[in-house]
Amino acid sequence: MNSWHTWSADSRWLVFSSKADSDYTQLYLARIDERGEASPPVWLEHMVAPGRAANIPEFVALPPNGIVKVREQFLDDNSFTRAGNEFFRAGDADHAIEKYRIALSMNRTTPWPTSGSASCSTGSNMSSRKRWSIPGWPCGLEPRNPFARFDLGAALAEHGDLTNALVYLAEAARLLPNGYDENYNAVEMHFILAQTQYRLARYAECIPSLEVVLRVAPEHGRANYLMAMARAWQGETRPTLPFFDQAVHSEARLGQLPDFYDLLSRNYLSQGLYDDGLRTSEKARAWPSRRAAASRPPGSSSAPKSAAAAESRGNAEGWSCGRV
Repeated sequence: MNSWHTWSADSRWLVFSSKADSDYTQLYLARIDERGEASPPVWLEHMVAPGRAANIPEFVALPPNGIVKVREQFLDDNSFTRAGNEFFRAGDADHAIEKYRIALSMNRTTPWPTSGSASCSTGSNMSSRKRWSIPGWPCGLEPRNPFARFDLGAALAEHGDLTNALVYLAEAARLLPNGYDENYNAVEMHFILAQTQYRLARYAECIPSLEVVLRVAPEHGRANYLMAMARAWQGETRPTLPFFDQAVHSEARLGQLPDFYDLLSRNYLSQGLYDDGLRTSEKARAWPSRRAAASRPPGSSSAPKSAAAAESRGNAEGWSCGRV
């Protein structure tokens, strides 16, 4: 398939792109004689690196040594953000992180984006990012790419590098405290930040992030549960209960996790509220057996096996650490 072509100034040379000899678009050059007939085109193979495509050729009125350097202006921070998104979508967090880092390194001195519109990657499901157009980005934004920072932070968090993830997620939330649109929204950005802070046991920092989420989405089940847990880790008791109740009301499965009652009972006991601590502790112990009983088929033994109870508790603890 032949594509883009261009003529020299004297109309004696024609260069065009084609896939005739390669899976990648290559350049071909032909000479046009006085009668208007073309010579067999020559494949300019040496002008393209292996495994690369060449498109949109142009003649320039310069001597052979007139071009000192060809600037790859088509490769900007958005190009590497886009590449990172593709790696992230494919489940390759290592290469996604590498591309996001390059994107951030390219725009530290130039406001992003530099044109009237740009693309950003988003999606409530971090493993299926989408491309969106962002017209009219406001001038005066700090010279940072908040979208690439958020994407990189989310990739690092998913990869288990929580300390570095926190740096990028916090900066993205600082640059876009109210989010930008439905794709980069305040709820998702601050909730992922809060999850990361919680997993790092930074409970005091986690609470303000969750407050942002709950101001916008007061019935957010996981945010309410995380708020109850974070406050409980801070030693609170009764003030945590409304958040836990709302969490269970929004997502009933959250009520099956014993971690909150475990922690709450310890807080009651440390404050000398032994009756409250005992009642709460009994609730915590009851949840694994209740869950096992609910999952057993009719007619099976009423005594849950310890292995099943242990597995149930392990899954609950995994969730409470923020792996949601």
